[in-house]
Formats: sequence, C-alpha cells, structure tokens
Amino acid sequence: MPDSFMPQMDEAIQRCREDRPPQCQAACPFGLDIRMLTQRISRGSFDYAYKAYRNAVGFPDIVARLCPAPCASACIVDGQPLQLPRLERAVVEYAKHKRPNRYNVPRKDKRIAVVGGGLSGLALALRMAEKNYALTLFEQEQQPGGTLKDLLPADIYLADIERQLEFARPEIMLGRRISSLDDLAGYDAAYIATGADGDDFGLLAKPRPGFFPGGSLLGSDKMTALAGALAAVDALELWLTTGAFKPQAAHPPAGRARSIAPSCGMYEQAEAQDEAARCLQCRCDSCQANCELLAYAHKQPKRFKDEIDNTVYPKNVDGHGKTVKRLMAACLDCGRCAETCPEQIDFRAFIHHGQELLRQKQQTPPAFHDFWLRDFAQASGAEAALTIAPASADADAQPNTVFFPGCQLGASDPRYVQAAYELLRQSDAHTGLWLDCCGAPAYWGDGNEQHQRHLQHIQRQWQELGRPRLILACPTCRRMFAQFLPQIPCDFFYQLPQVQTWAAAKNGAGELAVFDPCASRAYPGLQQAVRQLAQQAGYTLHELSTAGAEARCCGYGGQGAIAEPHLAEYIRERRLALSDLPYLTYCSNCRDIFALGGKQALHLLDILFDLDDGCRPAPLWSERRDHRRRLKAHYLPEATQPAANGVRLLIADELRRELSAAYILEEEIAAVIEHCEASGERLRDLQSGHYFGHLRQGCLTYWAEYSPEANGCYTLHDAYAHRMSVEQEAGHER
Repeated sequence: MPDSFMPQMDEAIQRCREDRPPQCQAACPFGLDIRMLTQRISRGSFDYAYKAYRNAVGFPDIVARLCPAPCASACIVDGQPLQLPRLERAVVEYAKHKRPNRYNVPRKDKRIAVVGGGLSGLALALRMAEKNYALTLFEQEQQPGGTLKDLLPADIYLADIERQLEFARPEIMLGRRISSLDDLAGYDAAYIATGADGDDFGLLAKPRPGFFPGGSLLGSDKMTALAGALAAVDALELWLTTGAFKPQAAHPPAGRARSIAPSCGMYEQAEAQDEAARCLQCRCDSCQANCELLAYAHKQPKRFKDEIDNTVYPKNVDGHGKTVKRLMAACLDCGRCAETCPEQIDFRAFIHHGQELLRQKQQTPPAFHDFWLRDFAQASGAEAALTIAPASADADAQPNTVFFPGCQLGASDPRYVQAAYELLRQSDAHTGLWLDCCGAPAYWGDGNEQHQRHLQHIQRQWQELGRPRLILACPTCRRMFAQFLPQIPCDFFYQLPQVQTWAAAKNGAGELAVFDPCASRAYPGLQQAVRQLAQQAGYTLHELSTAGAEARCCGYGGQGAIAEPHLAEYIRERRLALSDLPYLTYCSNCRDIFALGGKQALHLLDILFDLDDGCRPAPLWSERRDHRRRLKAHYLPEATQPAANGVRLLIADELRRELSAAYILEEEIAAVIEHCEASGERLRDLQSGHYFGHLRQGCLTYWAEYSPEANGCYTLHDAYAHRMSVEQEAGHER
C-alpha cells in the first residue's frame, strides 16, 4: 500500500459517526443526552434522570413546561414518536430529590455583571455562581423571571428559580436599571440579557471585549436564549482566564414556547417507564451491526484504530504496550465494513496495512498463519497442483476454457471437481483443468511478498495455457481474480447454460434454506442462478435474513480461526441459529463449517450430481490434504504422491477429531515418531510403556505419545503442539 495510506485512514476515521449525537439530541437546543435520559426513566431512576435533565437545562421545572420539544419532531421511532415532552414532565413530577448539587470550589477573584433577570440572565448567573465567581445580577423589575410571568404561574417559575439558586447565591439587585455600560465599571465581564426589546448598548453593532450580549437580545426564542446562556459560560470563562474574546452568535430558534401541559397528559410512573423503553437508543452502530469482529470485541472503530496504531507503533515507555495482533489476524476479510459504513470507511484495508507493517517489522506471530500457509503450499505445490491444457479442435473453435475449481472444493470432496469437470467436458471435450489456489490464503496470511509471487505464478500459468476463459466454482476465487488479476476472464460454473439444462433433468424434493457465501454479495447474478438451479432440481427454497446483499461470512474468511478461535465459534453459532432447515450453499468452506457444527448442509453440487444428502461429516484437515492428492492422482495417476513418511499410525476416531480441531496434521505427528525412532531421542514412561518425543516443524514444536506395535505400526495415544522451542544441552543423556 502507498505510504500515504495511514494519513488517509486518519482522515477517514475522523468521519466516523460513532460519537455523533442522535437526531433528537442534535435538535435539542440544550444538547440533552436523550438516550441517557430515557434509559434512566425506563429503569424508574427518576432522581438520576432529573439530575441529568437539570444539568442540561438549568431550570428543569420551567423548561419541562415551556420547551417546544424539537427533539420530538426529530424522533424516528416507527409509528408514534416518543412523547418526549410528557417524559420530561414525568421526570420533574416523580423525582424525589430535587435539591441542586453543592460545589466546594475556590472563590474566583474576577467579578461578573449580568444585566437582565429573565431566564437567560438567570441561567448564566446560576452557572457562573456555581463556579464561585463573584456575580451581581441587575433586574429592573421587582422580581426575577422577565416574561415568564406571561407564560407560567408565578409559584411555579419562582420556586424553580429559588431552588436552583439555593447554593449558588449570586447577588440579585431587583428594581435596578442599568442605563449605560459605564454603570458596570469595576466588573471584569458582563452578560447583557435585556430581552427582545431591551437596550443592547451598541454591542450588536460593535462588539466590545468583555461584554457579551445574549438571550432574546440576539433574536432567540426563550428556550434557545436559555441554551445560549448556558453555552456562553465557556466564552466568559475563556475571557476571564486567558483574555481571549469570542463573541456569541444567536442559536437557531427552537420554536415558540408552549403553554403548560394539561394535567390529563401526565404519565403515571409505569406509563413513563414503558414510553421511555420505546427509545431506540439511536447511534451509528453500522460497523458493529455488520462487522462481527468489532461486535465480538466490543470495540468502536476509533478505539480499535488507536489500538492498532499502538500495536504497530507502541507509544508507551517500554515500547511494547497492549496489542491487538490477535484481533487483527482474526479479520474475516468479508468487506462489509466498507459496504455498510455510511462514510464508506474501509476498516479491512486498515487492518491489512497494519498487518503488513507488522510483517515488515517481523512482529507478526507466525503461529497465527503458519498452518494456513502450509496448507496453501500443499494446494499450490507439487502434491496437489495440476494443469490439463485445453485442446481446441481447430482454429475456428470457441475460445479455450479451463475449469478452475479452487483449492478447497476438491479438499472437501474430490467428487465435486470430478463431476463438475465431467459435465463441462460433455459440452466441450477440449475443456482444460487447472488445480491450484487463487492466492487468498497468502493474501490473508503473508501479505505482499508470497501473495505477489503467487499472482505472478498464476499469470504465467494462464499465459502458458493460452489465455483461456476460466470457469470458477468458488465466489472467493472470483473475488480474488477480480481484485488482483482482472485481465483473466472468468465465468461461474453455475451460470452456464449446460448446468441449467442438467439441473432441469433432476427430480429432487425437499425444503432448503439458501446460505449465500459472503463473497457472493458482489455477484447477484450468481445468487439468482443458484436459486434457479435448485428450484429446477425440484427443491423448495427459503431465504435467510443474511440472503443476497446481506450475505455474511461463515467464519472461515480471513482464516482467523487459529488466532481467535472463539470468534470463529461465535460466528458459526450465529449462522446455525438462522434456520432449522437444512442449508444449501455453494461454498465448500461454508458447507464444511456448518457440517462441523452438526448442521445438515448441502453443497449445490451435492444435489446437482446426487453426491450427498447433507449428512456427510466435515472432512478432517488431514483428510482434506489427502483428498487433494487423490484428486490429482485421478487425472494424473503417474504423479501419485507417496505418503509424507513411512510411518503408519493407528489413531482412535476421537483423537483424530481432536487433532484436527487443534489444526495438527497426522503427517506432522508421523514425522515426530519417525524422527524419534530414527534418532533415539525419546522418553519412555516405565508405568505405561509409552514413548514420548518431540520435533520442531516450522514455527511449532509437536509432541507425540505413542507405542510401537508388532506389525510395524504405531499406536498414537496423544499429541499436541506449542510455540516453544525445546533445546538439549550438549552431552546431556536422555
């Protein structure tokens, strides 16, 4: 990736909406955290709800009766929006502890004047007095509140004003008119809130440092004026502490203050809790809803991005710090992050780049990908790779075609490849066959170097085959070719006319739920063709919630099952829970993953060629390798590969499954025993008579507990592997 990628990702992540407020909060002039408010109400925590409400609005009893509630208009709850005004009234009504907080803060040496005792002036006086500034409020009338007297009964608004000012105690000068700014000499700052028709003392025409017009003087409605005063606190304190002057602008009006709500509209407590529980708790959680790595790890993108940064470039003193290498290696590479993010942030690309940087620094744990890369080497190496070149009958023949089934289809069941290839040859006897890997494991596990070498190999091989059109059976192969080798023309096996004709001749029956592989999202034509084939073959199909454009990974993608096995299990269980019906899929990995979980699962080729009823168990990892060898031997008998070694093992079925679950190949254990027997480097348990030995293979040390049998075989009792090296001191006898 280019060097500019990291700055580009830094810029992209800033567009993330995870910390943006929901629409209701954005519409609220006070920026009230409505999600938190409704959570507290739904729990019946009215005192805590009242505290949050008071901290946001200053005078909760007044605001609950007068706010025009633009938040309610912004609510997106289906059907009837949340009755937020009634919930606010319920908070005020049912809170039992309404006394404000008492703050023990040092006395400030700055003096502030507030001109105007309306709601805006009172709000600023409240906040600055709570910070223990010396503050004097001047009001020309004989009682505070301004035009509140025209909207609310005096006993309501005066009681709220008195309650909120209980501990703040600013000096309030009633019946005192300020006729000139010169009257405020001696004050370090002044807030002018004389009302919509009040005297602005020329401040609106010409700002004057230290003097802050606010409230309805700026053309704001009553609630916006109040909110503007609460926001002006920061501007005043900035001026008082640094001398930086930031004039205040009018807020967009929230609307006309409404009259007091009728008593018949009051919720009972239980009603308020039920109403608050309808809140959707709106937030941009598209990534967690669609990326199971983030959901499983309980991480938001910005936090995960910071952790990846610290993993690649540790910022703490010792240069190590907490890392997320395991989670990075567990990325499914499904691409849903970029597809579903409203800002199109490609988090997958960021993880890939972080992994590449770790590889360059030689800090990637090799055990995370060692197994997959060795499996890739077998699939693309001499043991399993094969090409049968297409042979056109004459120069006027159709363009050459070659069947490229990928490395996993034949590993799952060699009959899949054999049956599909035979059908292709019935239509065109000159069709070639290419057994190899598309390179996905190298891309997921090794990054640029090995992957680039394999891409060059694929390119050369394609040219040597005469640049044919490839017939693919794997959606992941199609995605890899489209991304890295777009010059190679490809078609899907399932969209060929002869396959449609073949399906129409079938006589199947039953109900199946179609599971679309994650890589099929980019190919809706493929998804439609699969359904058409199954229906033509006689099956009734049902759609899962993950169908079509919502297709999800089965857990195999990215090959993170070794790095984070619990995540792979978490994903598989979620997929298995989608339906009780047998699954029909067209990815061999999906079929085998579901079969491993005990699900009746069919590959589309099973029903097209009558190969299985959905009950075939998932092949073990050692069996998958043997399947590839057998597949190559089917087409090239003289190239039949010998066993990996001369040791024959006797293994109980249960232990065989345990080894496969631990990603330990039987040939690796056979190599341990062969080494121990040839070198004599082994230990013997005198009680059981079993031998123990180990051998380092790649980045892992493998151990075997075994006993020789009379027929030249070896019974394996147990085996395991770990990343530690075992070193023997020179001259030490075993």
